[in-house]
Amino acid sequence: MKSEPIYENNELYTAFPEPDEVFYSEVEKERFLPLGTFHLQTDEGQHDVLIAAPIGDDEGMIGKNNYGEFCGETWLTYSKVNGKWKLDCSPDQLLDFSICFDEVDCIFKKLKRIFQLNGFLSHPLKEEVKSPESEKISLFSLMSYMSHGYNCSYDVVKYFKYVLEGVDEQKLEPPFKEDKEIKYMDSNYNEYVFLGCAGANALIHEMFFFYNVVTKRVLVVNEFD
Repeated sequence: MKSEPIYENNELYTAFPEPDEVFYSEVEKERFLPLGTFHLQTDEGQHDVLIAAPIGDDEGMIGKNNYGEFCGETWLTYSKVNGKWKLDCSPDQLLDFSICFDEVDCIFKKLKRIFQLNGFLSHPLKEEVKSPESEKISLFSLMSYMSHGYNCSYDVVKYFKYVLEGVDEQKLEPPFKEDKEIKYMDSNYNEYVFLGCAGANALIHEMFFFYNVVTKRVLVVNEFD
């Protein structure tokens, strides 16, 4: 599939929103890292969708078990309630990573500080980047479709409605000639719009983000090896 990385704030993405401005309660502040806001344009208008990374382990594990639509071992959902984003499942269903929260939060705040200084992140991570040739780190990547071939799809399809569709050749990245796109829906057949992916760089592993316009709900799915 074709991928288009976003390195700086633009009309589609704004990096590192303030936790107090986007999270519903302390529960969310202790469970998520607010990576950015995706500005989704639809026929009904603009939806400002929070891109938040659940704190998990190195293998992408989030939940204690596969409970259903709102929470699984490698996925969870959060919804917009009164203008802020609220975890859909019970915190008791999630693995406890409180022991490492301070360390992760410290790293995250360093990334945010560097971004505020330079307007982007780069390798290696420095407070001030003097060379414009520095290798930039993607904040978020737009993807032409969600392939059914990812490992994370194996469990997710057991708890969501979905369809598989053939992929137009224009969406494929050479040398691939064919693929299948997977589209997820909730139990009421409301489709999730695939936004793209974050991670696999500075702080987190690869995770995919979807948004349900009808329910104002985000589905985040962690990829794993």
